[in-house]
Amino acid sequence: MMQRDVHLHAEGLLGSLQFRKGDFGEIGIISGQMQRAQRSLQYLENPVKNFTFLGYTFWTGTYKGKKVTVGNGGFYAPDSAFVTEILCVGGIQQLIRLGSCGG
Repeated sequence: MMQRDVHLHAEGLLGSLQFRKGDFGEIGIISGQMQRAQRSLQYLENPVKNFTFLGYTFWTGTYKGKKVTVGNGGFYAPDSAFVTEILCVGGIQQLIRLGSCGG
């Protein structure tokens, strides 16, 4: 049986989710815990879920007139790197880590 390696990359993932440029805000607020990300939604006006994939969920809304994306980015460096790549490819210009960072 022939095997094929699968390489998951940000462009392919966003394309398969029918993500369009501009769906994310320019500012991303990322927490490790999903609950912390969900609590952040109360500060956004009209939050819309962008996508849920592999346990990561992102919403975009406005805060004081600025388009902001909020989501969870996992607890460890590989999770954070994967999420950061997705957000940067999606148009995020500034990332803010919500909660603890480092050890």
